[in-house]
Amino acid sequence: MNVRDEATARQRSGTGGLEVCGIVALTLSLGMFVLGASAVAVVLFGLLSASLVLLGRAKARGWSPDRLGVTTAFLVGTVLFTSLGWAVARIVGALVVGLGSWLTWHGGVGRRVRRL
Repeated sequence: MNVRDEATARQRSGTGGLEVCGIVALTLSLGMFVLGASAVAVVLFGLLSASLVLLGRAKARGWSPDRLGVTTAFLVGTVLFTSLGWAVARIVGALVVGLGSWLTWHGGVGRRVRRL
């Protein structure tokens, strides 16, 4: 086994860990829903689990650390601001913030991230 194969094997094991964490977070969010937790908590855990799984897959496809970092920061910021929008104006606030994030991503951030 050469050095490149070892690095690929280590990278795949790390991405597998991210995906397992995402599946565990999804299971926890479903359990919280069954036990009667608030919808906001369930949605946050659901977004966390989806993010972990997607980041694991992106890392497996060879995304650079810069690209992963910017994308993760954007997703975390979107989730935090959407939570704040929900707290202030419920569904309308969350929709406004979500639409703003979507427009920001498609307005220029997405193109810059793809170049990384």
